Amino acid sequence: MAQRVGSTATHRRPTIYDVARVAGVSPTTVSHAMSGRGRVHPDTRVRVRSVAASLGYRANPAAQYLAAGSSGTIGLCLPRTGLSRAYYHEVALGAADQALSHGLALTLIPALEDPAGVARYAVDAFMVMDPRRGDPMLEALRDLRLPVVTGDRDLDPKATWAGVLETDQHDAFVQLLEHMFANGARRFAAVVSPPEQGWMASTLATYTAWCRQHDIVPRTTRVPFINTPAEVRLAARRLLGAKHPPDAIVGVMEQSALGVLSAATERGVRIPDDLLLASCVDISAHVASWPSITSLDLQPRVFGARLVDLVVRVLGGERDVVGSVKAQLRVRASTRRASPHGRAHPATGDHHTQEHRHLSRQR
Repeated sequence: MAQRVGSTATHRRPTIYDVARVAGVSPTTVSHAMSGRGRVHPDTRVRVRSVAASLGYRANPAAQYLAAGSSGTIGLCLPRTGLSRAYYHEVALGAADQALSHGLALTLIPALEDPAGVARYAVDAFMVMDPRRGDPMLEALRDLRLPVVTGDRDLDPKATWAGVLETDQHDAFVQLLEHMFANGARRFAAVVSPPEQGWMASTLATYTAWCRQHDIVPRTTRVPFINTPAEVRLAARRLLGAKHPPDAIVGVMEQSALGVLSAATERGVRIPDDLLLASCVDISAHVASWPSITSLDLQPRVFGARLVDLVVRVLGGERDVVGSVKAQLRVRASTRRASPHGRAHPATGDHHTQEHRHLSRQR
């Protein structure tokens, strides 16, 4: 029996040349047999792999990718403050795990001050989370002529990316609004950002359509997509301090519901008795808050994994690949009332129905 190359006696790691010598073939044949590429007789492939296993030989991924003219790395482009948001952190974790399962490395690419700097990243393809209309990073990626898959729809009608993965939250969002309506809410408001991204535009369209179907004024207040807790609290104070304040508020962005909760607590507005509160993005803080906050679970780890799967398909030669991940409603204490009619908002007394009719006439 041949002595095991790379044993503890030599402390040397076996090489492709060792496998070739023992198997009686060329190093090129070993490379083709191990990678599955090239024309190698099935019996030879089996013999080479058996020898490699007996010697403890493992192919060098970097060398394989170099031979194939690729880096074996894919890039995930995140919005500004990306990893400071729990949602993007979870997406990145899901993407990293799935990339590893495909034998790929994942590079996280933050928002760059100089978008042209994205060319420094040696990757085979890019994934772009929540592309924003007019973002110069997108133009820089077009110039690179590498495959790009977006994690959400690009609102640019001229966009021709290789693929797109969307979060399908329409049904879950409608279910959320219906749930709040069934629990007595009639004066709805939403904390939103400018509709520069596909998911925000879709959410606003769903919200507006649902409100109009129920003869409800679709009230909104805007804060920047990259916002601070102070900006959200200020927006919430404006809503709660209005002559006819809402009895239900949906925070569309990740941190907005917590800002509304803080503002409501300051004013002595009780949740859910006086105000129903929900979020379109579920995070662990919503489970830990008091009361816990009803949210849409966007399944970010699943989203990250499926985004990688689409990229792998694109690298395999496919184009125009599409997919979606369905959101799920997580009902918690912030929208559960003992009575569907709840209690009157402190600022409105017992004029709930009259105010609804008054606001409806303002449409």
